[in-house]
Amino acid sequence: MSKKEWKSIAISRNWGEISDELTTDYLNRVLTYADDMHKFYFNHVKRKRDWSIAMRIGSVFLFAVALILALTITFTDDEDEFLVLTINVGALVFASLFLLIDRQFGLSEGWMRYIQAQFEIEKVISEYQAQFISIKLPEDSDEDLRKLQIDTILNLDKSLRTIIIDETSNWSTNLRNQITALTNKVDSELSSARQKLKQSQTNIKIKKEEEERVKREKEIERESAAAKGVLAIIFNFKKIQSGQFTINSKSFELHKMQDSKVISDLDQGIYTFIGTIVLEVCEIPIDRVVKISGGINELTVGNNT
Repeated sequence: MSKKEWKSIAISRNWGEISDELTTDYLNRVLTYADDMHKFYFNHVKRKRDWSIAMRIGSVFLFAVALILALTITFTDDEDEFLVLTINVGALVFASLFLLIDRQFGLSEGWMRYIQAQFEIEKVISEYQAQFISIKLPEDSDEDLRKLQIDTILNLDKSLRTIIIDETSNWSTNLRNQITALTNKVDSELSSARQKLKQSQTNIKIKKEEEERVKREKEIERESAAAKGVLAIIFNFKKIQSGQFTINSKSFELHKMQDSKVISDLDQGIYTFIGTIVLEVCEIPIDRVVKISGGINELTVGNNT
């Protein structure tokens, strides 16, 4: 787009015959004000429009990138999937950020509001120029030309200031709304973050307590295991066929050619070992008293004869 230089739209016009110097000065001041405001909007329209277009083009481009990545992720290798997902999320985040900047700083809305104000100023100037130059009194009229011109200039001044006031009021209203919306959003996110932090702290506390509980249980198990005893019974008999035994309330059997038995998880104390061993030629009764202490306890029954 070629650069366009600003040109006067008010004071450069021909306003016809003016009644006196005071009226001329009044008109020049109003027209200068009109030109100054028109030039202000002219310069700021371009600035806001350029930034708005840049933000929106960047946002559309990044949304397109995110869409393409979302469509191609199914054809991506497993080792590259995480990278593609990261780029996809990053593109969406920056696209949303560009739109947020455009909205919070009123770029798109601002340049449209400014260009509307430009057009309204041009319209008012054209209308009041036509009114001003059309003021002609017959020679026998009792009306005062100076008064009619001053009234027209005053109405022009009021119309110009109404345009500026309305535009400024819209700007301040939008700014307040944007600040309120942003504040509410920040407060909401802050409240949510605090709740998540509190929940995270609670979860960490619960996890720590659970780890401590498991640790204590393991320590208790180790202490309990160390406090309990294991009885290893060795049978010094040849050609054992079978056997049945009880140690207090615990019962077990001895199978053919089995010459040992291990009994675990016994509390420390005195036990009665009663049973019968069946050999090829005879049965041998067993009645022994065993003291169980922590660790491994050995009991030898019979001999090798």
